[in-house]
Amino acid sequence: MKTASSDDVQLIRAIVKRAARLRVHSPQHRILLDLAACHANGCPLDLYGLLGSSEADFRHDVEGISRHINRETGQLDPREVFDYMSGEQSQVTFLPRCSQKVEEYGRHPNVD
Repeated sequence: MKTASSDDVQLIRAIVKRAARLRVHSPQHRILLDLAACHANGCPLDLYGLLGSSEADFRHDVEGISRHINRETGQLDPREVFDYMSGEQSQVTFLPRCSQKVEEYGRHPNVD
């Protein structure tokens, strides 16, 4: 598993402080480790964007990463979801709104 740079860790610490002020439902050390692992292992985050994002987007990303991160690989794992329209199971990977991958798409890929 790769690690985040020291500059990135400083930004992540500021994000963790904001999460504490907003009372995000995860221990601060867990948020720091989850964000650093996600950022360094396949889903680079726009850390400045996350730090300055709306409360809704901030919570979506921080809590979503904590729920979907594989703590052994540092990557966001796909999850099984049930599609009620088709009646079938499918796999979906969580994509943070402040991910650099969203910037590549020009928009969030799950939003029309």
